[in-house]
Amino acid sequence: MPAKNVEATRPILELEHIKDIEIMRKKSQAAAGLCDFLLNIVAYYDIVVTVEPKRNALKQAEEELEGANTKLAEVKAYVEDLKEKLAVLVAEFDKVNAEKNRVVAEGERLQNKLALAQRLMAALGSEQERWKVNVAK
Repeated sequence: MPAKNVEATRPILELEHIKDIEIMRKKSQAAAGLCDFLLNIVAYYDIVVTVEPKRNALKQAEEELEGANTKLAEVKAYVEDLKEKLAVLVAEFDKVNAEKNRVVAEGERLQNKLALAQRLMAALGSEQERWKVNVAK
């Protein structure tokens, strides 16, 4: 229904004998029914004019929510994928780090063994002269 038609009927619907159905019913049952119908149609129009923009806004908000939920699901899936990759990398890092620590410990052990061998060689170096004398006898 066009808004200009509703606005044109508002002054008529404000008349006392139109607004009060009982006054019209005393004159004509059919006219009272028409007046009641017109009052209800205008009231319905007022409600529709108020509610329709809200319905449209709700529909748009639901579409935006659906889009946001879809994007959220994509982001969550991406985050889960990154977490899985991170777990693999952390496990690999821990493995390599443990290997590095093992190699460093082995290097330190070998350094200590080398130092002991060098001390032994130095100590035995002075014994070389004595052995030569003992072997010569």
